[in-house]
Amino acid sequence: MPKPPFYDSGKAKAMEVVLISGGIRHYGPGKDVRGTPSVDVIDRIMRCLLDEAKFPTECPAMALSCFMTAPPREERHYEHVGTHPAIIKQVLANEAGMAMAVGALHEWWYMTFPGDPEMDRVWPCKLALVCICKSGKHRSVAIATIIGAFLSAQGWNVNFQNNSDRDWQGTCRGKCEECRHPMSIALANSCVIRICQIMQTFALWEK
Repeated sequence: MPKPPFYDSGKAKAMEVVLISGGIRHYGPGKDVRGTPSVDVIDRIMRCLLDEAKFPTECPAMALSCFMTAPPREERHYEHVGTHPAIIKQVLANEAGMAMAVGALHEWWYMTFPGDPEMDRVWPCKLALVCICKSGKHRSVAIATIIGAFLSAQGWNVNFQNNSDRDWQGTCRGKCEECRHPMSIALANSCVIRICQIMQTFALWEK
């Protein structure tokens, strides 16, 4: 399995990765957008979400558009959120969506850690990856959960943030039996394996 910078030195555990999920329809720059939003709109929504999360402006952050990922196929899953195992499995099986997610993760990694990760410099105490979809209920939550499982398995301190009171209206709000429990070991392993497979396919993490 690929290892992130600082994995062996213990520096990774001192840094916090904040995975933020949200939907464009709740914000002025994105509420009227149809189809796949532009990079400019995604960037402006990311700024809104970072401000809402009170994320430090001096710490690095990057947006991850989840619009290449298909929404839940079955209507019964719409009453749940993206932490539901069935939704996570569907997202893991989505080739285009996962390729984009892992590509963004790769870009975020090397934007944050340019050059030799072990060189003597001050590294940020927090990093943010902001996952954005239409409503902030399913795709962005699922992709944040998948990436979180991958980073947690590698020793990172991962924290999830979302505005569930607003974004998760009309769902179980993540409180049902399926959505509220921590991810099973088997499903977490599936997330790690899937991301590693994609990295290997596209020869990522080889810089």
